[in-house]
Amino acid sequence: MSLKRWSGFQFLRSHPLECCIVMLCLSLWVVYLIESLRSSFSGEVQVTRLNAAMNVNSTSEKRSGISHFQIVKPKPTYQAVPYKARSDVRAYIDTKFNDSCYRPFPRDLSRRILLEKSELEARGCKQRLPQAIMIGGRKCRIGRILQFLRFHPAIEMRTSLVPLDFFSGSYKSGLELYRKQMPYTTLSQITIEKTPEYFIVPNDVPKRVYDEISPDTKIIVVVCDPVKRIIADYISLVKRNNVPKEMGDHFSETFEETILSRHSGQVNHLNALVDGSLYFKHLMRWVHLFTFDRILLIDAGELEKNPSKELQRLEYFLGLPSYFDESHFSFADVNHKYCLKFPQDLCIDGNTKEKRKKIELDKDAVAMGIRSGVPNVLKSQLYEYFEPYDKMLADKFNQSLSWSEYANKLQSQQQGLLQQPQDVEEDEMSEGEIEE
Repeated sequence: MSLKRWSGFQFLRSHPLECCIVMLCLSLWVVYLIESLRSSFSGEVQVTRLNAAMNVNSTSEKRSGISHFQIVKPKPTYQAVPYKARSDVRAYIDTKFNDSCYRPFPRDLSRRILLEKSELEARGCKQRLPQAIMIGGRKCRIGRILQFLRFHPAIEMRTSLVPLDFFSGSYKSGLELYRKQMPYTTLSQITIEKTPEYFIVPNDVPKRVYDEISPDTKIIVVVCDPVKRIIADYISLVKRNNVPKEMGDHFSETFEETILSRHSGQVNHLNALVDGSLYFKHLMRWVHLFTFDRILLIDAGELEKNPSKELQRLEYFLGLPSYFDESHFSFADVNHKYCLKFPQDLCIDGNTKEKRKKIELDKDAVAMGIRSGVPNVLKSQLYEYFEPYDKMLADKFNQSLSWSEYANKLQSQQQGLLQQPQDVEEDEMSEGEIEE
């Protein structure tokens, strides 16, 4: 019996499906090899081009003192805060300063002492551009927020609470000067800078921050009751006798004459005090460049009522490890506000200062005819003017505003819908007590 030798053609005819699968696998394997070779080659070309671009731009970078490639930098690696560091002072100090560029000041954890140069280099400490900038309305307690934030183990900020005002003052000196005003930080820390004025002036600050610092910069916007903010701002300007030039003829001897138009009796939208409370208007300049996931709206009224909750929101927004706890704060009977209790008790001295400051502010306000001179009718008129702007702000950020309920009740009372209600009270942030 003779054996029949099968040819390749006969095999293909008898097994067509199996042959197609084998051919498909071989084709995919060949394509994979080709793409791998192309990727490797293109990667080498990109590195070469990047090095060439850096060499070409080196001259211009030296002039400005900062590299355009600084945006492409190692991401911070924040260390988790041990649970014990949230209740034990010694554990807190170890967590805060073991990987820091500073050591604690004796008996005052709110102050720091810069390490020696050799230690700074060993820990990789550098003065970095801020990863987050805090802006907002004047007299909205931005300084108070920073006093809380400075105790977070992963946060460093400028020792001075005086705003830099760089983009409207020393901008021509270059970003290197701005960077040198920042604190030293390691890669496990974040730098925060606050200048409330950036919220309004100059107009091109958002673009400068986006282009020259980083498009990834986090923007923290602090707002507060717009009417109480105006009153506090007016008292401050009169007391210091420091009326801005731009206000010109829009500033009068009385609060009512300053805020209302002399001809129509309506709210004067040209007045700088009024314009400073149009939060939605000014925020649109920032929203135009920075996406909403880069902007956090902090309501100072909510911070006064529940500081730990608002600070936890801020931690999450900045991508920081959880630290702030409800037990860190204590309610002060002197001013009916929360003060920091841990890791350092700031309530005792703070209460004394707040009480003294409140007495002084009350005297100033009465002397100016403010404390007893701002009638509910005028407040209601101002709230009605700000209402559409506040509604757009609340809708855009999908959060309620702390002053909305009080404003609505006050307006309803003035419209005669309610009889002199007992529950229409000032919220806890009174006019004279609002500060930067």
